[in-house]
Amino acid sequence: MNDNKIFMIVDDDSDDREFFCEAVNELHLSAECLSAASGREALKTLRNGIQSLPDFIFLDLNMPKMDGRTCLAELKKDEKLKNIPVIIFSTSSYQKDIDETCKLGAAYFFPKPADFEKLKNEILFVTKNFFFEEHDSVNLLSFFSSITNCHYIFFEVSRRCEIKCKAPKLNK
Repeated sequence: MNDNKIFMIVDDDSDDREFFCEAVNELHLSAECLSAASGREALKTLRNGIQSLPDFIFLDLNMPKMDGRTCLAELKKDEKLKNIPVIIFSTSSYQKDIDETCKLGAAYFFPKPADFEKLKNEILFVTKNFFFEEHDSVNLLSFFSSITNCHYIFFEVSRRCEIKCKAPKLNK
């Protein structure tokens, strides 16, 4: 994976922001982790106060001032910001929230894990998928085999919205 990536976490919970940035820093030694406490703050920072745009935005849904859905809609309307992959990072796991945010343009949806290792696996999974070439299933399968809890990762693949590579799905 390329170094020097910029991640942005948008979440009103300071502990969740810190937890997320700690996971990113463990996975990507030269990564930068930006944070915002609301959708409004994130948009202000992205539009006016930032030198380099993030490679990924991880967005909570339920926040005061401006919630994640509204922020996502605004991001996708903005010509400068619309191509940044937005990953929904929420306590929700409702199918309605998954469907709604995917329709609004989210690239991926995953519920916030309480376990630090699961969080790192999710971040790694999502970020690696955005660097695969179209239909690079050999690399994807190799990646899956390198993760110890494949069933969990395959389960999370079902929450993808638009992901560049074709990920295998489990038959239920």
